[in-house]
Amino acid sequence: VPQRRCTETGRIDITRSEGELLASLSQKTRKHIRNTQNLGVEILPVTDLTQAMKGFNCLREMRRKRGLPPMSQREFEAMFHHVLQGQDLGILYNAQVNGAYLGSIWLFRNSRVALPAGYALNHEACRAVSKHTSFGLSLWWEGIRWAKSRGCAWLDVEGYSENMPITDSRHNFHTFKGKFRPVPVLVIDQHQYVCSATTYAVSRCTRIVERANSILTSLP
Repeated sequence: VPQRRCTETGRIDITRSEGELLASLSQKTRKHIRNTQNLGVEILPVTDLTQAMKGFNCLREMRRKRGLPPMSQREFEAMFHHVLQGQDLGILYNAQVNGAYLGSIWLFRNSRVALPAGYALNHEACRAVSKHTSFGLSLWWEGIRWAKSRGCAWLDVEGYSENMPITDSRHNFHTFKGKFRPVPVLVIDQHQYVCSATTYAVSRCTRIVERANSILTSLP
């Protein structure tokens, strides 16, 4: 049997009460969450595609600045209509204050585990509201509360290492995730079982063409 590849990630036990979960965070992290509320920031579930596209556009711009491949708008819209809009197997939250958009997070879940599928902040808008508050922590906290309300036992932070080198481009994001005190775990990499080689090949080619078109349209 070939050895399976594993990926480092972290999981947060969300079977605890909200009070216990908050108490497990550092005093500084709890302060950021309180400050977000005190500043009048609203974190609301999204049921309208126009509002959902704010999250998509924000994440697409963040990926562009970091030199990462662009997202497919077609895939995002399908994901929103079929999963996120129903707010049961998935949900999308927008953070805003006085009508100004600050950021988004969207999550998926199964019966036991929830995970963030997308997360983005409008850093310029966030700094205009407060230079000393991390609004992203409140977005993640709302995601944890949603997963808990759906009966999940864990929230997987989607990639995490306690010993991420400071020179690694992912270091800051892993440090951010670490504020929720996830337990490091190894998960077996996912694999696809191909039922139809022809259908799979056509699907892959279609996605490659869509990604190429997205890259071309994003160029100046």
